[in-house]
Amino acid sequence: MGAAEAGYRQAAAAGDPDAAFQLGLILQERGDHAAAAHAYEPAVAGGSNEAMLNLAILYGYELGRPEEAIGLYRDLIDRGDARGSLELGALLAHEDRTDEAETALRQAIENDEPRAYMELGLLLSAAGRHEEALALYRTALALGLDAAWSHLAWELMHLDRLEEAEEAARQAVSAGEPGGYAVLGVMLHQRGRFDEAEQSFEEAIQKGEPDAWLPYAEMLADSEGREDEAEAVYRQALEHGDPDAAAALAEFLSELGRADEARELLTDELTHRPGDKKLLRALESL
Repeated sequence: MGAAEAGYRQAAAAGDPDAAFQLGLILQERGDHAAAAHAYEPAVAGGSNEAMLNLAILYGYELGRPEEAIGLYRDLIDRGDARGSLELGALLAHEDRTDEAETALRQAIENDEPRAYMELGLLLSAAGRHEEALALYRTALALGLDAAWSHLAWELMHLDRLEEAEEAARQAVSAGEPGGYAVLGVMLHQRGRFDEAEQSFEEAIQKGEPDAWLPYAEMLADSEGREDEAEAVYRQALEHGDPDAAAALAEFLSELGRADEARELLTDELTHRPGDKKLLRALESL
């Protein structure tokens, strides 16, 4: 424990909400989510909106307490914090509560939250409303959100508008968005240009793009004789927090005849993400 952490602990124990918030940040960065949540609670009681946002993230995505997270986001909305609608919509989407999520995200758009256009685009894309999603991504780009280039590229690729998708991916790369390399890697893989795809995935990973690990692993899994490499990259996707990595790795292990390891993996993940619907479905499928 460093001197700063020790000082924050002492001040938090004496009732200082600002110190409690700073302690929560340290613990959250360390990955000690339960302790971080405990630290944030007095800061929330002291009126900190930032602590409320961080606590809601922990409750909603790390500690299996989504209803409490939803309550915190609604409290933020009541306080007039426009971020509440945005984060509420994102969490409701994560919980597959699509109609409620759309309502919250449209409210965030009315509150001039630019990122809401991307979040709503992702929601509508998953619901098969692709043209609406494209329009939302383009609006996000018009508002200066370069991260939307990657989402636009994914959407166009799924619609088989490959030339437009490649152009959008290259625009993402030009804008310095690592996600552009990831979607470009997927497109090159689909076209059978494996060496170029691998180079693109590795470029994305070097630039810190967490979403590149899983499609890279899937490409390696499709390549004869590269199962060990594929497994290592799947595990990197899991380590880097990809929410779909555990289910994908479990399926990969099962196909290799290692179903017991797959079950153990999913069971362990469920201890960290209790009630996660994707993990439960993956476990049931084994």
